[in-house]
Amino acid sequence: MKLIKKIFCLTLALGLTLATTACGGGETTGVEGTLAIASFEGGYGRAWLDELIEAYKKHNPEATVKRTNS
Repeated sequence: MKLIKKIFCLTLALGLTLATTACGGGETTGVEGTLAIASFEGGYGRAWLDELIEAYKKHNPEATVKRTNS
């Protein structure tokens, strides 16, 4: 029983280690192209979306953002 617990714990630790390090963590800047965003005008305002677009453009100045409202 102790051996099964040790194997389980080691497998779990290895799995968590691989899961947290598999992403690479490299920063991507200079993305080119067009980001198309479709949003629903539900009467809640869109200031949050404008701020999100502005932050995206600041991080990726070569990309363009096209917003459509439905």
